[in-house]
Amino acid sequence: MVRLLLEWKPCGPSLASQANGTGSTPLHFASSDGDLSIVSAILSAVPPSSVHVRDSGGLSALHVAAGMDHVRVAEALMKACPDAAELRDDRGGTFVHAAARGDHLMVVSLAINKPSLRGILNTQDEDGNTFFSMVSLVATLAAFGAQPRPQRREHVQQWNHHDMTKVIEKTSDSLAVIAVLVAGIAFTAANNIPGSYEQAEGNTKGMAVLDKKPVFKCFLILDSSALVTSVLVVVLLVYGKASRSAGSWKTFTAALHCLWLSLISMVLAFYAALEAVTSTRAVTSAFTS
Repeated sequence: MVRLLLEWKPCGPSLASQANGTGSTPLHFASSDGDLSIVSAILSAVPPSSVHVRDSGGLSALHVAAGMDHVRVAEALMKACPDAAELRDDRGGTFVHAAARGDHLMVVSLAINKPSLRGILNTQDEDGNTFFSMVSLVATLAAFGAQPRPQRREHVQQWNHHDMTKVIEKTSDSLAVIAVLVAGIAFTAANNIPGSYEQAEGNTKGMAVLDKKPVFKCFLILDSSALVTSVLVVVLLVYGKASRSAGSWKTFTAALHCLWLSLISMVLAFYAALEAVTSTRAVTSAFTS
């Protein structure tokens, strides 16, 4: 159907160059959809300069293809118009910036594998971001569940902090249960220390038998750390859930880090307890057998 429309003499190339109210041309929509045959048909009907056309958001067809991870389409656009790779959007970003925001490494590899395009890897947008500086941004977006396949600007749903708050509230309940369990285990371990207590003539001295061993002191530090951090996790989660503010994700992130710390401390405390009451060779053989 696209080929028939493009071959229709009354419209032909002029139809392929028309833009809608948002400045999007048929090449923008074809690049967003990712159908290479349609993109090739449009490119054969319009001059190469049509790749330079930007929509109301400053995005060219190449920006759209890169943001949607359509590698073959992006390659076809750059083949039809090589200097399209240097096009900037309204924020000063190239197609590499658009691909990096979506973690589309295959599109980025187009610039890495072509010596003539490697220079744009260091191109800065208006915020001073290059491809290399955006790697940490991609990791952060992935950690918070960012959608990897963006849509056209008119179809993008605006972020709502209430949606994020609901997700955090649901996850917080599970994390709080884990934190309480860790705190209970750490508290129990503190009251049932390795080696027990000293006793003489029926009188309990109340001192730990292994209190002079360095590894026992490590156990006490790690067990205390597991207890304190797990309690801190519960406090942070309760506070974040009660506040219901847009910044509650900060307390949620802090609680998540503390939970990891408490779990690691508990595992290391368990190993230190084994080391305190057995020989190093026995502990090693137990884990390797």
